[in-house]
Amino acid sequence: MFVFTPLVMATSTGLVADTIRGKALSFVIDGITIGLILGAPIGTWIGNAMTLRYSFAFVAVVSLVTAIGVLIFLPKIEREASVRIKERLKSFNKIIILTLSVSIIGTTGGFMTYTYIAPIITVITNIENISIFLLLLGIGLYLAT
Repeated sequence: MFVFTPLVMATSTGLVADTIRGKALSFVIDGITIGLILGAPIGTWIGNAMTLRYSFAFVAVVSLVTAIGVLIFLPKIEREASVRIKERLKSFNKIIILTLSVSIIGTTGGFMTYTYIAPIITVITNIENISIFLLLLGIGLYLAT
């Protein structure tokens, strides 16, 4: 996810008019969020109903369908001149580093919730399949933002 998100954001803003770039970025972020809201519960449900291997197979199938969709529907985009990493890092300053730090801490906290929520809920409720709890958590987090 962390590898493709910047690429998707750059691509989405490059495909639309300047006046709706914010809308394109919002659409990308909503897609990622909805993917988490639905993906974690569905993967958990599949893993509990069958085995974890089927969860990974499900992710592989969805990824394959997505890749085919990108190949079919995304127009060919010309690459911009590549910029060396040294040039990119020149623009870093304290404000950018602090902003990135907040983003990293927030994202890490969000993913840690998904990591530790399963053992907590299963101990408290004695329910093994917590997919509905993950769905409710995702919806609640989405509505809270």
